[in-house]
Amino acid sequence: MIYAFTEVEKEQIESSGMMVVEFKRNLRMIESMGKAVSHAWNGLIKLAEVVGRICCEVCKKLIGMVDDIRLAFEEIQENYDYPTSRRYKVVKILSKCTGLEKREVWKMTRYTRLARSCC
Repeated sequence: MIYAFTEVEKEQIESSGMMVVEFKRNLRMIESMGKAVSHAWNGLIKLAEVVGRICCEVCKKLIGMVDDIRLAFEEIQENYDYPTSRRYKVVKILSKCTGLEKREVWKMTRYTRLARSCC
């Protein structure tokens, strides 16, 4: 970028004890630092997006793992004649009707809210 100053601006710069050449050099240095900061900020934003996506995937895998463990506990409770959850009862019925494995039906019903019957 080319910096052009008028005579009035030149007098103001020289009255502060600086030459115009020094002032232009300082302006260019400030401009390059601004570009470097902007470039670094863009890199940090991209890094934050990548880290956010990775954390989201890890959380999804962790939730899936916890859900599989919950299914195992429900099956153990059923084997020892303890009361099971409504979700497991629905999964058990659906697996008998459709012929799918309980684990597949359990995964399909992971985010499904089951209606309450208050009648």
